Amino acid sequence: MAFAKKILTSLYGRRLGLDDDGNLVNGKWDGNHPVLVANAAAASSAISATIVETAFSNASFSIPAGYLRAGSLIKFGWQGIATSTNSTDTLLIKAYVNAAAVATGVATDVANNAMFSGEASVAIRTIGAAGTFVANSSHTKVPAASATASCVEELTASTAIDTTAAVVISVKATWSVSSGSNSVRNDLFWLTVG
Repeated sequence: MAFAKKILTSLYGRRLGLDDDGNLVNGKWDGNHPVLVANAAAASSAISATIVETAFSNASFSIPAGYLRAGSLIKFGWQGIATSTNSTDTLLIKAYVNAAAVATGVATDVANNAMFSGEASVAIRTIGAAGTFVANSSHTKVPAASATASCVEELTASTAIDTTAAVVISVKATWSVSSGSNSVRNDLFWLTVG
């Protein structure tokens, strides 16, 4: 079935319309690049009993190859909690664009119910196999009790990105000791690309 690609355009260039599959999209839309939106519908699976850096099951999103263009802006955010901890074991949280960390916490001996959160903005400067991006993030450097964690700003200078391949946005956790008593989950993850 064919769908109309344009329903309404505001004075500010914001559009509301249907994509080729009939899905409602909104934002700046040129007919070929609707705004991508992702939102975690549930908390992630727990990351426990491992020392391998692991992506949260609800905090990894793949932007299709060739989708990004010069000027695209990727914005994403996350929030999670260390539900149980063991002794002086440490937890490290990082957010990534492919293999490039755009938000890096500090490996910290966390207490039960220590929380972490952050947001990142990633601007695509150039596209192609030798594309580039810059980023800024505001995130908890050290997970802590709710209402006590403080945020830091982190800048990512011009970094290589291959936009001819899928671009993966993810948030990952690393425990210092593999213990079944160490458990962390991510509760919120959202992402927009425009």
